[in-house]
Amino acid sequence: MKKSMVGLLVAIFLLGGSFGVAYAIPEYFTPLAAACPGTVCTACHTSTDGPPPLTDYGTAFSNIPTHSTNPSGAIATLGCPGDQLTVSKSGTGNVTVTSTPAGINCGTACSATFAVGASVSLTETPDAATTFTGWSGACKNNVSTCLITMNSDQSVTAHYLTAGTTSFSDVPSGSTFQSYIEAIYNNGITIGCGNGDYCPSADVSRDQMAAFLVRATQVSEGSQPEGFTCNGTVDCSTTTPYFSDVLSTNGFFKYIQKLKELGITVGCGSGDYCPSNNVTRDQMAAFLIRATQVVAGQGTENFTCNGNVDCSTTTPYFNDVPSINGFFKYIQKLKELGITLGCGNGNYCPSENVTRDQMAAFLSRAFLGMQ
Repeated sequence: MKKSMVGLLVAIFLLGGSFGVAYAIPEYFTPLAAACPGTVCTACHTSTDGPPPLTDYGTAFSNIPTHSTNPSGAIATLGCPGDQLTVSKSGTGNVTVTSTPAGINCGTACSATFAVGASVSLTETPDAATTFTGWSGACKNNVSTCLITMNSDQSVTAHYLTAGTTSFSDVPSGSTFQSYIEAIYNNGITIGCGNGDYCPSADVSRDQMAAFLVRATQVSEGSQPEGFTCNGTVDCSTTTPYFSDVLSTNGFFKYIQKLKELGITVGCGSGDYCPSNNVTRDQMAAFLIRATQVVAGQGTENFTCNGNVDCSTTTPYFNDVPSINGFFKYIQKLKELGITLGCGNGNYCPSENVTRDQMAAFLSRAFLGMQ
């Protein structure tokens, strides 16, 4: 009688009769790591010296009868402990997504179970007339390879377009900001400005910015862009207004309420938020850094530069942002994180308004892992 198992089907026979012996259950299967390649195993038994607790073999093995209380024959069908990875595809044209280790070939096989703790690499291959525009879900950027650690069930969507087309009619294919705009669209951070347009050159107002940032923090934390609440589990649209100039009838009310709750904004003064005002590049630096701190689970002002140096004491990166600028520390941190490259010629242009195409780049770099 074999005393090990290979594969996922384990037949356990607790025999008496002519053999006159009852084997302990652990003798009938190989160590977990061997039976389920890639499994992270901290208590894999390799000997048959006494029956270890069945829980040591993972929850998938917990239904095996205890050797001392079930002397009769039993058959247990076991699956390796693992998490399910599901791939979806969205767009016009077609891509094929494959995985390493094997399991996903989507195509047709778009779901597979991988060992707990396994590292899975997904690779997209577009058809000749298709352009891959990025991922959403477990991966969020536009790199062709998506790397996932299977510490829970995971899902990811591959987005693509017919070559030469874009998601918005006013964003030309191959334009400077197209990849960023596609990325925030794929991840539900923007729905455009209406009528199939994105309005890339339009200025970003403070109410629009609230929607962008709240959705981006949600996505970065692995939640749905609109799946947020206030004060625990309360619908933000029903909460008492924080700002005198943003009533519950404002279309951006719920986002502004959440932005205030998260500590990303303190308003524009005198109890107001100034929702229709445009956002300048220096203000945007403060908003973005505070938001990245929220995602990191840190206090919105609890950041440093160059390791643990007070950002306000660092050497200026930009000619037009001296240390006396009220937004200096945020702009310094924004540059250190690679979220901004400046506006050219060693400048940041702090007083200029942020446009919607620039906003897409800021958000993609800050929250989606793009460069």
